[in-house]
Amino acid sequence: MKKIIFILIIVSFFCSCEKEHENFPDPYSSESKTESNISKYHKLEVSPTKIQLTTSSGKATIKITSDTEWTVQINNSTDPVNGLKVYPLSGNGNQTVTIEYGAIQTQFYSQNAVIIFKYISLGSDEVKTVTIYRSKYY
Repeated sequence: MKKIIFILIIVSFFCSCEKEHENFPDPYSSESKTESNISKYHKLEVSPTKIQLTTSSGKATIKITSDTEWTVQINNSTDPVNGLKVYPLSGNGNQTVTIEYGAIQTQFYSQNAVIIFKYISLGSDEVKTVTIYRSKYY
């Protein structure tokens, strides 16, 4: 008899514990996912992805279509573009980024740079790139 009472107490304990856990959200359920416990999907598109520069100084623009914050990095170290300036270097959402560049000083040239747009989507660092270039070899 004591064994039956003991088993009933154990079973009722486990049954009551299960009900207590029902009050906590399931971390794997799509209903319980919030911005505080999982990163959201974000997008960022750049247009154009390649820009050919003129030989004289000038400006070009890049259209950013985004639903999140982003930053800009410039890789202008190998065969650098003269007088390269890019602004703004960060933003949030849709914007236009401006590129300014200097004139070519020699008859033969090859210059290129990569503009890197960084953002976070689903908790991971993501990038989009724009290549800018100009060259003339004879």
